[in-house]
Amino acid sequence: MAERLLPDPDQPGGGLMPGTVVPGNIDLSNRPKHKNADGSTSTVFSASFGVEGPHHLLLPRIRDDGYLMSNKEALSEYTRTKKHLGIYKSRKDADVAAELIHKQQAGIVGQMTLRDMAGKLREK
Repeated sequence: MAERLLPDPDQPGGGLMPGTVVPGNIDLSNRPKHKNADGSTSTVFSASFGVEGPHHLLLPRIRDDGYLMSNKEALSEYTRTKKHLGIYKSRKDADVAAELIHKQQAGIVGQMTLRDMAGKLREK
């Protein structure tokens, strides 16, 4: 099973990504698949939106039925379901989380922990 970006009380800091204000509430180990025009598959295709001052809300653009939503549709879906990939302190924190989720879903993270990977991405 893939490592999830959800709170884990057994990890230092509760398993939260650095910069997390509110942890995501989506099970990343059980995402629907969207077949892209180029033949690849997407499970999240995230987008971030500024909310509550400097905070950024990270949303999936792949709906539970596999449909690829526009940004406007993703915001409407969030309003309806309240499902999200986390709220972060800054756009940079949301971008780091989005890249980590993408790498995790693609199976790229491997042995490196998400916290270690986040540190490397934040150095960019």
